[in-house]
Amino acid sequence: MPHGDPATFWRWFQAAEARVREVEGPEKDAILDDLATAVADFDEAISFEIGVDPEGGYELILTADGNVDAFPTVEGLVAAAPAIPDWKVTAFKPPRGFEFRLAYEGVEVDPQQCRFMPMGAESDPKLFGVRIGFPGFNEEKSDIYQGLALLMLETGLGEVAAATRIQHLEVGEIPPGADEEEYIPVVALPAYLEWREKHV
Repeated sequence: MPHGDPATFWRWFQAAEARVREVEGPEKDAILDDLATAVADFDEAISFEIGVDPEGGYELILTADGNVDAFPTVEGLVAAAPAIPDWKVTAFKPPRGFEFRLAYEGVEVDPQQCRFMPMGAESDPKLFGVRIGFPGFNEEKSDIYQGLALLMLETGLGEVAAATRIQHLEVGEIPPGADEEEYIPVVALPAYLEWREKHV
């Protein structure tokens, strides 16, 4: 599906950016709705995050939410961004490590307590998957755990790495008595991926 004109989006953003800076103010919902509409008008396959740039100013992160097919659209829109004072425009969610917690629909997840089991494919050794083991896993809420696992990997590894380096994802419990060679702490996943890509 064709997307909109990048120049049209950036003209809108330049006109609205002073208002977007007040995103934590009383008009937060209205501001976010307007920005969401502008992004969707460009392409419904992408979305955004707004934050404070650690180096000062503000940051607009444009994301495909892990949809690899939409990566070129994000890259094209970011490449077309004009210089905007006090703004940094970033393509894709960056890696943030695993020092955070997630909660949804009564399920709370601490990534530092989770483990992963590497999974390969005999048909293609380069394909890689993981089975994420959760403490207290509830099979009846497996869909919720699946969504939280995706978000955990995307946040910890970064959007691009999570989407391109892991082709298959399963969730389940950590088997009783599982050692750290079979079920590895999730915090070690970035190092494991680096090791695997050098040896496969």
